[in-house]
Amino acid sequence: MRKLRDILNACGGKLICGDPEAMVSDFVIDSRRVKTNSAFVALKGENTDGNLYICDAAAAGASLCITGVNSRNNLPSGCALMYCPDVVSALGEIAAHYRRIERKTVVGVTGSVGKTTVRELCGSVLSKKRRVCVPDGNFNNLLGLPLTLLKDDGAETAVVEAGISVRGEMERLSYISAPDVAVVTNIGTMHTETLGARENIAREKLKIRHFMKENGILVIPDDPIIKDEYTDGVRVLIVSEANERAHYLISENKAYPGGRLLSVRKRGIWEFRDIFVPIVGAHGGLDAAYAVVVADQLGYTEKEIREGIKSYKPCGNRQKIEEKNGITLISDCYNSGPKSLEAALEAFTETVKEKERRGIKVKKVLLLGSMLELGEISEEEHFRLGKSAAECNPDMLITFGNEAKGFARGAEESGLDKNRITSVGNENDTESVMQALSGCFDGNAVVLIKGSRRLRMERFSEYLISNRI
Repeated sequence: MRKLRDILNACGGKLICGDPEAMVSDFVIDSRRVKTNSAFVALKGENTDGNLYICDAAAAGASLCITGVNSRNNLPSGCALMYCPDVVSALGEIAAHYRRIERKTVVGVTGSVGKTTVRELCGSVLSKKRRVCVPDGNFNNLLGLPLTLLKDDGAETAVVEAGISVRGEMERLSYISAPDVAVVTNIGTMHTETLGARENIAREKLKIRHFMKENGILVIPDDPIIKDEYTDGVRVLIVSEANERAHYLISENKAYPGGRLLSVRKRGIWEFRDIFVPIVGAHGGLDAAYAVVVADQLGYTEKEIREGIKSYKPCGNRQKIEEKNGITLISDCYNSGPKSLEAALEAFTETVKEKERRGIKVKKVLLLGSMLELGEISEEEHFRLGKSAAECNPDMLITFGNEAKGFARGAEESGLDKNRITSVGNENDTESVMQALSGCFDGNAVVLIKGSRRLRMERFSEYLISNRI
């Protein structure tokens, strides 16, 4: 529980009404999630205005409502009202204050792709001997990260995710979370439209170190795009798949039924062999290696690490694999970019090969939506990955979205029969996509569905499940 007086001091808010000695537990932005002593943060967005729900929050038991409107609402007695001109900034200041006095250990995870998987893997391992707080879903921005740190759960450790799309955001996220350990999973080409070239992306991502605690540990990939000046001031540990001089070397990352077998060597000290990772595709082994490094640095045993990784469960719409009635659906609908699509195509290929090893003949179906926010490299990357899709030799390639037409062009250029390709450019024409998917309703099939968040690709997964699975 936190005292309102301390919250006011942390963010410089103005108390419009209420008792400064009132106590606050958690912070929420949805009035429907208010509990007794919650602080309701009234946000004004494009589609709704949280200020319209302040009275509802108070009636539901909130002890504090934070608003950007400097006027008194007709609140039920017992609820305080605090004014802050920038509500999101105030929330960040409150979280930064309490992070420094409540959380014993914070692990921050960023990167172009894989950060949520690494976050969840770290949470799964660290929870083997600590009480761990992890975000609810995609809470990785200037609003979600503070809400995660302000959970009233008594956790000893928080694993937070830092996602950015414009310059300046990472420094703010680092200030709020002040991580003890930070992981940069990779430097890709997501958000090149707003961040620019990979070197700019690397520079911005590595700003996660700016407010790390003294003797903080920064875990990074073996990538020459990461310059020494991007990592100064912290202890750096490099994870590599090939460099024998790296601090942690992935010595083995091979396919295994239902996932991977991973071996990791710590330079000159030990090697963990044959760790089962329940993620299909080589990217799953790399993501798990980061969790091994974090847990090792925090004093976990080999047994705890093995058990934690084995018990990992995917979060949200990321590589959700369902198998029933002869169809295997790989639903990877949260987002899409070049690196994550490459990983998804690899997982698709491994799944098909596993079926074929068991003597099961399957129809191979790819439904690929546009990769957005790539800027000037968009056309080139869609064309290139269309060629990669053709290498999977799909029986059906369905592309969805205007940019995704590039997949179709690349696949046809690589020799995929155009009769196997259906290209739907209109994002409102879901009927044509569903009609193409109906070809999966007979016989065995492996289906990959992936695209950028805006396209809501999960609706096609739901359609397929309701009609076939």
